[in-house]
Amino acid sequence: MGTNSGAEAGQLLGAEVVTEPAVVVEHARWLDAAFHGAVPYRDFVKENPAR
Repeated sequence: MGTNSGAEAGQLLGAEVVTEPAVVVEHARWLDAAFHGAVPYRDFVKENPAR
């Protein structure tokens, strides 16, 4: 698994390869939770039009 850090403008400042199994599993759970709660972009735009 790789982690990264970036500036506010979206610039990549650095990255780290993580191979510790417990850390990889924890991040995989967070990713699964994010995908489970995700909304397709088109649906989001329909529900939240530009102001």
